[in-house]
Amino acid sequence: MAPAWWKHIFHWRRNKGYGVHSPFAFNFITGVVRNTACHYYAYAPLDAVSGNKYRKRARLLFRVACRFNPREVLETGGDRDCGEWVKAAMLLHDSRTRIVTTTDAGKIKNDRVTRLPSLREAVSLYASRIETGHLDPFVVINSLPCGDDASPLLSLLSGHMPGGAVVIVRNRRDNESILQEIFGMVSHGMMFADRDSAVIVARHDLPKQIFKVDL
Repeated sequence: MAPAWWKHIFHWRRNKGYGVHSPFAFNFITGVVRNTACHYYAYAPLDAVSGNKYRKRARLLFRVACRFNPREVLETGGDRDCGEWVKAAMLLHDSRTRIVTTTDAGKIKNDRVTRLPSLREAVSLYASRIETGHLDPFVVINSLPCGDDASPLLSLLSGHMPGGAVVIVRNRRDNESILQEIFGMVSHGMMFADRDSAVIVARHDLPKQIFKVDL
């Protein structure tokens, strides 16, 4: 059994990309997760929305959006503050991105954001959009709406996880079961995770691996 100090060193090295043999995982860890030195063009307006409490997470979500460039985003659950900075990160990354959400938009007023009261309705609209555009899903799960059944979301993802999708699961303490169910659908893909959040990238050319990094 490795001593505690060695685990800390291994974790530090993994956060820097050392020992990561997959080119995709190395580039994602060093170029997206750990790319904190580069000051992106949208950080200032994003920081104004997220505040100090969520700044780190909002910036990471923005960088993930820049990496995968989603045209259609599905967002589920979360409080008003969370809903604002998640949407801001998605909208600021590209002026063409549209969001289907079950959360309150708060102060964000944008005709590219469509709010629907139930998860089933949101998933139905989102599925039609990505099918029309022949797009892979990009989903941000803050939480599941109170009283809503997760089966429509899981059904949508089950058809896409083998080939291509990006799913971000926040608040792992509350969402661990759905995180594990979604990653269980993945035959080829990677999960980058810490205690709070996880980013799942399903892609047919990737081996199935988990990387524990500080997001």
